[in-house]
Amino acid sequence: MVMVTDGSPVDAAPLQNFERQLLENYPFLAVLMTVLLAAPYAKIYEGDLRCWDWLFISGILVFLIAHPLSLLLPDRVGEALRELQGRGVLRPEEAISAFECRLNILANRWARVGGVAFAWIMCLVWLVAFRGDLQAQAWQYTIEFTIPGLLVEMALSAAAGRFVGRGLCYGTLADRLRVEGIIFRPIPGHRDGVAGLGPIGGVYFAHAILIVPFIAFLSVWVALLPLLGPQSAFWRLPYVGLLVFMVALEAVAVFRPLYAFNRVLLEWKQEMLGDPAVSGARMHEHGTITSEQQQRFMREQCDRIERMPTWVLSGTKCWLLVGVNILVMVTTPLLLVTGLVKV
Repeated sequence: MVMVTDGSPVDAAPLQNFERQLLENYPFLAVLMTVLLAAPYAKIYEGDLRCWDWLFISGILVFLIAHPLSLLLPDRVGEALRELQGRGVLRPEEAISAFECRLNILANRWARVGGVAFAWIMCLVWLVAFRGDLQAQAWQYTIEFTIPGLLVEMALSAAAGRFVGRGLCYGTLADRLRVEGIIFRPIPGHRDGVAGLGPIGGVYFAHAILIVPFIAFLSVWVALLPLLGPQSAFWRLPYVGLLVFMVALEAVAVFRPLYAFNRVLLEWKQEMLGDPAVSGARMHEHGTITSEQQQRFMREQCDRIERMPTWVLSGTKCWLLVGVNILVMVTTPLLLVTGLVKV
């Protein structure tokens, strides 16, 4: 237990330290994981790729690609808060570091809950899926494939659950800034095109891009599973459930906080345009000015405020995010409607 500047305690967060060590050695661990994953199939099926469990393998490969990026999310949030502090968007400065520390503690707690929940859910799904092997006493297959696969899936599910829990916590950032009493002051006309809040938009954009590959993976396999025969039929319903969950997760962890910041910006914009005293106070920051200068400054300020966007994502990122989501989410329904894949 350590202390921050305001005297509040901070959790040691050993799992977060482990994640940092994992990130530092990730290339080596990813190669090792890939070799260990492929070796049993290469040994048993002697290179016949048609017999490999591509559902299992592709899921792990998608995870190995996305996981290191997910580990950078806490650092990205911290950098965003500090950059907003440096720009003067968030004040007072002395409160930001303490707020970041408390947010980090809370995110670790949410991550812990998410990791445990996801691991046990995956354990339950595997026990139901392979109960036939256990009842038939297919011990060799159970020992060589089922149990190792279960342990691997539980570990990966725990890691995914930590990402989900942490992301849900960061999704409440706008509300927590209000509760903490931190002053929020956007910058109309800022060069980032989103009133100085580009760093926050970058956080949620990166978060959404991390979720999209999993939605794409689930959508593709929901469409392909009926083509693989009855032995894969069991997994379709769980994958449909996971697909619905991931879409809901993106709505809660990405689009909801974007909407929350949109409401904050709208309120601030209406307050600025509706309160002449605020504009007058801003003018005195520039020293003594003539009446003509004052009028010109007021007009420029009002123009900048009126043109100020109320979303923290730039137009390019916003359209890219919406376009990718539409493309991914309509894939499976389109295949079903056209009859290329049977229900």
